[in-house]
Amino acid sequence: MDYLHLLERAPTAAILDAFKKAMNPDRQLYEEQFLDPMRSRQIETKFSRELLDGGCLLCSEELPHYCHRRLVTEYLTGHWEDVNTVHLPGLAVLVTVLS
Repeated sequence: MDYLHLLERAPTAAILDAFKKAMNPDRQLYEEQFLDPMRSRQIETKFSRELLDGGCLLCSEELPHYCHRRLVTEYLTGHWEDVNTVHLPGLAVLVTVLS
């Protein structure tokens, strides 16, 4: 499998640093702040669905509810039809285009 480093689908350093340095990180605030860059970057138009078909999104967080890959896949499935995501044990999520 090839590896592509797509920074457009990652939180900004400022958002990530603020979350990681907080004594009691606010998960909801982090998620809301990360939605803004995804919207402004229009990540649903930057890459074809086929590019991600059968691909994995990686993150340093083991569990999907603590990681940005869940937010990216939720955002993309809200914009793309017929896309399936499966959270794999560990550090990845598999994306499959169903059409």
